[in-house]
Amino acid sequence: MAETREKVMERAGKYLQKGQKKRALREYEKLLARDPDDARAMRRVADLCAQEGDPERAVELYLRVAADLEGEGFCDRAASIYKQVLLIDQGNLEANLRLADAYVEMGFEGDAVTLLQSAASHYEAEG
Repeated sequence: MAETREKVMERAGKYLQKGQKKRALREYEKLLARDPDDARAMRRVADLCAQEGDPERAVELYLRVAADLEGEGFCDRAASIYKQVLLIDQGNLEANLRLADAYVEMGFEGDAVTLLQSAASHYEAEG
């Protein structure tokens, strides 16, 4: 009989309280294996990957979570996750463009323009 989602989340939480991030990560990965669209588990895995030195996986998962939130109309929450992606990978084109779109959706056109100008300068400097 499979463990319940709640039991796995509880165990992962206990591991985090003890500072055992790798064990907590394995627990959250179990949830993703069962349900690849579990946004809460995906967000927690992304957070742990970012902390534990797997930025590529963190970015991949953060982008999926943010896209889902944006699709559900939660542009403000999606924007905060896109910002997290940019803290990990400032040059991430997808995050820059989607964050700019979220800003426009929220009525922050000036912020969107500033972000796009900054991203363009970054890409120009990168060559």
